[in-house]
Amino acid sequence: MGVYYVAVNGQATGSYDLSVLKQMKTMGQFTSESLVWKAGMSEWVKAGTIDELKSIVVIPPIPPVE
Repeated sequence: MGVYYVAVNGQATGSYDLSVLKQMKTMGQFTSESLVWKAGMSEWVKAGTIDELKSIVVIPPIPPVE
């Protein structure tokens, strides 16, 4: 399980584990556009680009109605 830092108003906050990030998403404080970083990453990236975080921040498409 990952532990991430989140950029908020230009400042690094955290570190947060996935359960905290889920709570932040519920409160509107964490989205797919949020910049995140964890140890081993070379740079900050959008949360929606990280497989581990996609289940938290990306809403799956609604299947077509037939």
